[in-house]
Amino acid sequence: MLTELSTVQLYDTYITNFKNAEQFTYEYFPFFDHAYRVLRTGGIFTYYSSEVSEFSPVHLQALQTAGFSDIQKKICKISPPDDCLYWKNKTMIAPIIRK
Repeated sequence: MLTELSTVQLYDTYITNFKNAEQFTYEYFPFFDHAYRVLRTGGIFTYYSSEVSEFSPVHLQALQTAGFSDIQKKICKISPPDDCLYWKNKTMIAPIIRK
């Protein structure tokens, strides 16, 4: 776990429960508080978001509650293999969260 300030954070939110792999999960939201605490002002935080084109209201609220206010995204076109266990869509958002 990070204890010093960082400029960039890439958090891997790898799915821990493949039984619900096709459902959006919020199991990584508790990390947002820690990310905000150790990110330098102007730093960028990003992670696998589990969302196709928009942040859910619950997701946005979790980021805002952690202290983030500059919350942006890029919609990325992707081509997951047919047998991919956790993603079936042709797009995914890449969060671009600045402190």
